[in-house]
Amino acid sequence: MRIRRVPERTCVACRETAGKRELVRVVRTVAGPVEVDLTGRKNGRGAYLHADPVCWDMAFKRQTLNGALKTVVGGDDLTALQEFRDRLVAGDAGVAAVPVAAVAARVATGTPTTRGSRRQGRGGGVKPATAKPGPVGGGRA
Repeated sequence: MRIRRVPERTCVACRETAGKRELVRVVRTVAGPVEVDLTGRKNGRGAYLHADPVCWDMAFKRQTLNGALKTVVGGDDLTALQEFRDRLVAGDAGVAAVPVAAVAARVATGTPTTRGSRRQGRGGGVKPATAKPGPVGGGRA
């Protein structure tokens, strides 16, 4: 079975790398406002922070979000981000649990290709082995 690569991202505050789903994405949308992206799919320029209030405080103090998002984060945007940080401190279950819950739901139900494979009786998206092995190295010269 093929081992799936986990995408890694760097926290802009502490500069440590972690799995993409372990970090919280802050995005500057095309329209301009800066907001928290719990889905990880919003269109725009993104930066990642740990779900740890220490990293959020460090990012605000050092203004690392300004450089990462290539904009000045201030006013209403900064207030909204600070409110999100306060909800992290309060332990609001809906804040940091959303990315984890999304991954758990995806694993439980399967991705669309996995569901289609199960319907066709091909065993959960795993490609069956062929009788003839292909060329060594994937056929690339």
